[in-house]
Parts: sequence; C-alpha cells; structure tokens
Amino acid sequence: MLEANDNDYVCLNCIKELPRTGFESQRGNFVEQKFWGLTMIYSAFSGYYFRRGERLRLIIHAFKYHGRKDVAQLMGRQLGLMMLQSGFHKDYDFLIPIPLHPQKIRQRGYNQTAEIAKGISEITGMMVREDILFRIKVGQSQTKKNRFDRWTDIQDTYVCESPERHAGARLLIVDDVLTTGSTIEVCYKALAKIPYVRIGVVTLAVVDSRR
Repeated sequence: MLEANDNDYVCLNCIKELPRTGFESQRGNFVEQKFWGLTMIYSAFSGYYFRRGERLRLIIHAFKYHGRKDVAQLMGRQLGLMMLQSGFHKDYDFLIPIPLHPQKIRQRGYNQTAEIAKGISEITGMMVREDILFRIKVGQSQTKKNRFDRWTDIQDTYVCESPERHAGARLLIVDDVLTTGSTIEVCYKALAKIPYVRIGVVTLAVVDSRR
C-alpha cells in the first residue's frame, strides 16, 4: 500500500480494478476521435477511464496535490506495459511530457506528467525529452473551463525549441487526464512546426463523457 495521506492510497490490487479502456490496440478509438478535424495526430490512447467517485481520482490527486511522484511513476509503468504488450511504442522515438511553467514546478516540486513519462520509459526504453517543448506563460487552472475557454486561455503558451533540429522526429505527447483535449491541441500546434514530424498522444486517463 502506498499512502498518499490518511484518506487515499494506491496498491497493485487497486490498479487491477481500475477501468481500462483497451484503446492502445484500437485505431480510431474514442481518444483519437477527439482530435479528428483539429490535428493530424498519428495515434492516441488513454489507459483508463476517469469517472467521478472512483479510485483513479484519488490516485491522480495523490501525485498532483500530495507530492507522490512515485505514484505517477507507478502509473506510468502501467501505461508502459500496455504499450509494450500492444506494440504502440514502436511508432515513436521520444516521450514529450506536457511541460509546466518553471514557477509551477517550483511550487509543486516536480512535473507530474514528466514522472508518468519516466515510468513509461522504464518499461519501454523510450527516452524522455524535456528539451523540445516548453511552457512560457503561467496559466490559471483549466479544471472547470469548457473547451473554448481552455483553448483561448492557452494560445501561445507552449513553444518548440529549434524545430528544425528535430526534423523527422517521432514524438509521443504524455499527459495525465484528457478532458477536452485543448492543451494537447495547442502543444501539437507548437510541435507541428518540426519538419516531417510524427506526433502521437498517450494519457493516463480520459474523462468518460459518454456516461
């Protein structure tokens, strides 16, 4: 048992009971459909469904708000296993965590998506690159905003460092929870400046808006 605080925890048996999507083996899945008509994302999947009142919410809160970066790495390893078993990782070279602004990292102590990416890397052997995509603006919380407001707020928030240096790279964006997809869409826009780039997406969870 990994205690995040007195009220929430995660253990291997708990992980086995989380609602898996199975999207890592399904092209044209619900996650990919979120980006149709908006980007040219090559492939995408989320490992689990995020549903209110279920244990995954406590797990995510553990690494986002209670300093448990080890939990983020643990969940990253679960994603890595899904990718390894399905062969999803073979289409990409590097893991690109959604970056935080340096001010936010100082407050939290780490970037939770980078910790998830480290877990994926442990299993797949893929390299984590935090020197390609950067966040240059401090933003407000996006949790309670709709897609349009999120997209408007984060325009020009992310930049790609020297895109010509990464020509032909196959990049897999890593995030924790996919809600509207607006943040990933803006990150895609920055990374798409790289010549001949391939861009995919993996997130720990996706909000199950179909329920």
